[in-house]
Amino acid sequence: MFYFIIPNAFPGFFDNNGQERPHPHHLSFYWLLASSVLIAAAGYIINDYFDMKIDAINKPDRVILEKNIKRRWAIVMHLVFSLTGIVCGWKAGEKTGQPLITAGNVLCVALLWLYSTRFKRMLLTGNIVISLLAAWVFGVLFLYVRAIYVPQITNETM
Repeated sequence: MFYFIIPNAFPGFFDNNGQERPHPHHLSFYWLLASSVLIAAAGYIINDYFDMKIDAINKPDRVILEKNIKRRWAIVMHLVFSLTGIVCGWKAGEKTGQPLITAGNVLCVALLWLYSTRFKRMLLTGNIVISLLAAWVFGVLFLYVRAIYVPQITNETM
């Protein structure tokens, strides 16, 4: 995803010879990627937790909770994935100097919980929340790239 989006969105990603610019923050990108994956997984877990009764009726053959995983462990997994995702996002934000990455990830975890408990049942609110969460994937990538590449590009053009 990184090598597809970034060079097209930020033409200064490559130098004048077509070579990729050196960037010491590859590890921070992996922190960011891990953060997004862990928070998304936590969102799926908590959604399954609160939809267990509905899923038992609509898709009885695909219900995992209570058949393979106890409900208590689902909550524990949700908390572990969410907290680990927040820590990974904090690490990426710290390395890039972007505290909004951490704040945004904390907000995402809260919104995923609220979506599963309340917003899903509210007309249009659930759709808006999920749309914002989907957009955050690109927003956090924008924050990362702005912190890493834009200072390099502007310093070279001056």
